Amino acid sequence: MTHRSKLVAALLLIAVSLAALAGEPQRSVRAQVPAEISLEQALADLKKQTGNTVEDRRSTPTNPRLKLAAKPGEFWKTLDAIGKETGIGFSSYQPDGGVALVDKPYRELKTHYSGPFRFAVKRVAVTRDDETQAHTCHVTLDTAWEPRFAMLYLNLNHATVAFKKDTEKLDRQTARSVAGVSATEIDLRMKAPPRNAAAVDSLEGELRVIGAPKMLEFKFAKLVSGQKDEQEGVKVRLTEVKQTAALWAFEILTEYPKGALVELESYQSWMDNNRVWLAWTDPKSKRTYEVEPSGEAPQTSAVGTKIRYYFSVREKMALPPKGVEVVLRYRTPSRVEVFTVPFSFRDLPLP
Repeated sequence: MTHRSKLVAALLLIAVSLAALAGEPQRSVRAQVPAEISLEQALADLKKQTGNTVEDRRSTPTNPRLKLAAKPGEFWKTLDAIGKETGIGFSSYQPDGGVALVDKPYRELKTHYSGPFRFAVKRVAVTRDDETQAHTCHVTLDTAWEPRFAMLYLNLNHATVAFKKDTEKLDRQTARSVAGVSATEIDLRMKAPPRNAAAVDSLEGELRVIGAPKMLEFKFAKLVSGQKDEQEGVKVRLTEVKQTAALWAFEILTEYPKGALVELESYQSWMDNNRVWLAWTDPKSKRTYEVEPSGEAPQTSAVGTKIRYYFSVREKMALPPKGVEVVLRYRTPSRVEVFTVPFSFRDLPLP
């Protein structure tokens, strides 16, 4: 053993002895290495930890092994970590409003994480209008949120951009409906930077969002008036049931706890993510069927709603046949909240 090796060994022995005298547990000096798991297992763990399902919608799915450095429960960071390690891209623009692995390569973008939100710089462009001689810069943010969060409305509350020592405050945008989706693009328009500017020094802002952190699902197997259920203080009751050969009608009264629903503008509704449907299973084929209502007549109040839903026979849609067990299912928010989501970027390269 060399003199240097003997010295290192002696120092380690002294450190261990001092730790033992102080009553401290001995700690390994080796860094923790993430366990290797399959892609399928990573997606299953992500669903268990966050409540978000990520479908694999690639035309030819693979199941590579990977090591994830992201902390458990960090949905967007975990998805980005999967993309970086496997090269598999994902998309938040799915027909069902979810997130899925898709047939495109993963590309690392300038990204900011803010709670359940992920902001990524999708496009940066500098343009000139020859007619007006106006020079402008456009920054497009790909804004996504965890699918478990049922968003209703979103708008830019405020933003500030800086080129060198020049700063500009951007105009507030009008609220847009984002019900049923989990991503949208936000286009920020500002005056063009100085010609010698190589990057946007900083871009900071805040979104104002309205949405439901959680959706509740109620099931009524007995289709008779008076049936009721309660979850997390939300009370749902079937106040009227009518069934004929050509039309089924259900009146549903939903009452929310005080303060659970925020006051919205006259053109806005917190029911845009609500859903009601009939479901049954064919006893022979074991196939499950679902029928959406053909119409509705809502009456809203400060504490809830009373809505009459109509299910009728129409093209390519039939009512449940006789003799099958039918369940009326109803999805509604546990509460609706308004809050702000900040975002921040530094050194965005200009084209």
